[in-house]
Amino acid sequence: MPVRDDDHRPRAKRGEGALRESDDADSVVTMTTESWALLTDAVKAGEYDITA
Repeated sequence: MPVRDDDHRPRAKRGEGALRESDDADSVVTMTTESWALLTDAVKAGEYDITA
């Protein structure tokens, strides 16, 4: 897929995932795909739910 001038997707190395803060495109978090899977599993399991 060609990269356009307006393509603001974060870049990651092979085997890593990247995401950015939508309000600050310069803030990018990278992690291994294994760490990403562990994080998303924990979120889905409710480990980060805020309870009152």
